[in-house]
Amino acid sequence: WFTLYGSNGVPAPDSWVWNAFPAEYHSAFVSTNDESNTFQIDDEFEQAFSGSISPLVVFYHISLPEGRTAEALDSLKTQLGVLTHSQQPTILYYSVAGEASLETDLLISNACHGQPNHLMCRKLNEVASPEAGGETLQYLHNFCLAKPSLSVTYMSNWLPGMKADDFRALTTVVTSNVCLKSHETCNVCGILPFAVQPFCW
Repeated sequence: WFTLYGSNGVPAPDSWVWNAFPAEYHSAFVSTNDESNTFQIDDEFEQAFSGSISPLVVFYHISLPEGRTAEALDSLKTQLGVLTHSQQPTILYYSVAGEASLETDLLISNACHGQPNHLMCRKLNEVASPEAGGETLQYLHNFCLAKPSLSVTYMSNWLPGMKADDFRALTTVVTSNVCLKSHETCNVCGILPFAVQPFCW
């Protein structure tokens, strides 16, 4: 991303990026110099970044649409299953959009605390509206500014019409080295609600 768009990581005004992504995601590409653009990295995570094995860094947007919570939770369960069975240590930064339930909290807690040395988690944000989406991308962008040498993965659990097997396959792809094999042209790989194929920035 920074190779393509310079040290601020912001595309030119006439870039294809602005037309390709919906307006609510534009804020994730805009950098300002205020304090809200800094990303605080916990000491425990900082130690993981300096270890001999580089961890997989995942930014996960969990959406819980009203009336479709069961479907969203199935996707969440499937994706967390992929992360907990990964061979690579994983750092998971996540946001929740919508009414979080006890079941949601338990799913995340069990995944994160069941393998404390393998999957380390930090909750970034929780908002009432399931429509919110750009905030997680903003956190991801700020992380990339703080750690420009690292590659990251972005995931969402809400792709309407997709089945658990599809989520398992997509999640496996975007968390693999295959998606990020060309670090010179790509440092973010992910799944977005409006893109049913894995993408690479």
